[in-house]
Amino acid sequence: MRKMIRTLIPTFIASATLFSAPLIAAEEEEKPVEMSSYLCKDVMRLSGSDRDIAMALMHGYILGKKGETTFVSTELNQQSNEFFEVCLDQPQANAMATFEEVTK
Repeated sequence: MRKMIRTLIPTFIASATLFSAPLIAAEEEEKPVEMSSYLCKDVMRLSGSDRDIAMALMHGYILGKKGETTFVSTELNQQSNEFFEVCLDQPQANAMATFEEVTK
């Protein structure tokens, strides 16, 4: 009987962990983000990989909007730098509108 209990307890714990993981993940789902709602100051406050992702997303959006599938990294970097300069001067500006203006 004790041997059976010793076997069942770890099995129960493992099962509880496996079956509760999807429930925990479901509770932590993020809401969709509307890109046009971001202000320059919102993007400027990002750092590290969050900022990298935001910039890559904006570049990808503009490239897709133009129907382009090729890019030059140095040009994208220059556009990003110009975007940051404008955003420093106009933190309340809409980030996507500013980025579109910079990348014309």
